[in-house]
Amino acid sequence: IDFDIRHQPVEACQVLLPEAFELLDVTSPGAATLSEWSLSAERVLSMRFTTPQQGQVTLLLSLFRAQSDEQAPWSFPLCRPLGCQQVCYYPSVLIDPNLNLSGLQSDGVLHFPIAQARPLPLPMAGDGAHATALPRVNAFAPGDFNLSGIVSKRTPALDATLDSTLTFSEDAMSCHVAITLRAELEACFQIALAVPDGWLLANAGARAAASPDLEAQIAGQVNERQELIIRFPHGIWPDQPAQLALDFTHTPPQWHDAWDAPREQPFPVFRVLAAREQQGTLALRPLPHGFHAEVALAELCLAAQAADFPELRDCPFVYSYRDPACRLSLSYRRATPRLKAETYSLFQVHSDHIAVTHELQAGIDRAPLRELSFLLPAGTPASFSVVSARPDLPGVKDYSQQDSADGMLCKVILDRETTRAHLLVAYQLPFQHDGAKEPLPLIQAQGVAYQSGRIAIEGGAELDVSINDPPRKIDVGELAPFATQPGKRLLGVYAYTNELPTLTLDIKRQAVHPLPACLTALCDAVMVLSPRGVAQLAVTYTLHPNLPAITLRLPEDATLWAITLDGRPATAQRASNDVREVLLPLPATTQAQRKLSVIYELPTAPFALLGRVHATLPQLCYHGSDGTPHNVPTADLYWR
Repeated sequence: IDFDIRHQPVEACQVLLPEAFELLDVTSPGAATLSEWSLSAERVLSMRFTTPQQGQVTLLLSLFRAQSDEQAPWSFPLCRPLGCQQVCYYPSVLIDPNLNLSGLQSDGVLHFPIAQARPLPLPMAGDGAHATALPRVNAFAPGDFNLSGIVSKRTPALDATLDSTLTFSEDAMSCHVAITLRAELEACFQIALAVPDGWLLANAGARAAASPDLEAQIAGQVNERQELIIRFPHGIWPDQPAQLALDFTHTPPQWHDAWDAPREQPFPVFRVLAAREQQGTLALRPLPHGFHAEVALAELCLAAQAADFPELRDCPFVYSYRDPACRLSLSYRRATPRLKAETYSLFQVHSDHIAVTHELQAGIDRAPLRELSFLLPAGTPASFSVVSARPDLPGVKDYSQQDSADGMLCKVILDRETTRAHLLVAYQLPFQHDGAKEPLPLIQAQGVAYQSGRIAIEGGAELDVSINDPPRKIDVGELAPFATQPGKRLLGVYAYTNELPTLTLDIKRQAVHPLPACLTALCDAVMVLSPRGVAQLAVTYTLHPNLPAITLRLPEDATLWAITLDGRPATAQRASNDVREVLLPLPATTQAQRKLSVIYELPTAPFALLGRVHATLPQLCYHGSDGTPHNVPTADLYWR
């Protein structure tokens, strides 16, 4: 109490104290000292100074009254100075953290913040120590006033903040939930998290991020009441917030069907049951390429500014809420993709079939695709294979074919969405050697805005193949981007755009001649002549045999000196009654060609200075399967 004493000094002052309060102490912190004070039955406190006082005099009164534990009405206790010309009050209410003051009403009080708060004594606890208190009301009253309310004990409470971040994907939806828990008055050892229908926990362990010694245990999966029980063995104590990070997944019904129309999905709102206050954010991560989202419904939630949540600045939609009953629904739609296709067909003509290989390169704009379809002509064998031509592009998960009015329609499902695809289709097409025109099947991509094609035709060694009505001819270098390249028997490379050409082949089998069982690639003969009428010859044969033995027939009157096979002496046997014929076995070897050397002497006509000499080389022969003898043909002959 500050007294402002003017005109003349005073020796005493009086204050009327409120009922039921016990006076504990009366002091004067300034220069004025009290000689005595007394409290009358009428609750009047009389205080006498040691010397008469004038000017500013401050007195401090400490009063105490016991408060019941039950909820009860409360009014501000007024200490009224007596004998003063004017009295004004600065009431201030401080409340214990374990109590709650509600229903505050006032009469004659002006509430306003005090720029410089006056020093106030702390309330005393029952044992005389200062009780911890928090300021609640600061006001000003120019005269007598009335300030009342209801005082009750506060109950333990738990406040929660849930920040949910939704991730949209083609396979499923996932939600990352960051939960911040704050306990009041008492520790929290367990919470029940209400989970929206269809959502399941993805990670089995929760992470406690606020305090390293905080342990969180999840009791299994979401139960039948769509609740997730999370226990804290060591508790969450007041003034020690705890943070949990949980991941949930959900696959809505018919989620993998074709996106023919927009789909509306509610945003999952998770709730901590029995929490006093709940607030949080609902954010949507950036959508995959080709998808768009719009807000279909927003109740009890407000669109937030990206500046308020820097970690969510990339999210297209961020909403905040303070009521767990909020609702947010988003409508998702997919852009219509646009396809461009390049096809390549390789036809390799064999003796009894045509090996067909189609390649389909698809470029996709606006939105990625997971399903491609193409058309093959009617009559195409159903036993064909479809694979991805490149390992760095999506693979083939499944494919199916069905007959249609235009041919055989094949649908291919890739293992993931993509904006590029490269498929390889292979099968064999049988044909008859009757000279009829064989139509060539060409692949045609479906649902494309633009299509171009390449054709390569490769012939066979035993067949006479002619191409009818070919399209524009191109260089073989234009086939470089494709995985399958033609071989050495390439007949032609062609190109077309959009409309498929009508291309046929005339296939005729050429006359077939059996190959001999042995061939002489080279015969190298060296002859030495003598004027006395003698010639010596050394002949080396480079053979390609496919038989176990060969017959050597020497010239007339020839004398055999030596025979070697692959540089080693050969084993010669009598082949027949003719002494000129020698049977030479050919032992098995891994070499593709054999070296046979024959050295013999042959009589010739003598001469002096000039003369004519006749000499003959040995003959190689073999017997066919029917026993008929055959001469071994010779490709090249060198005679020196």
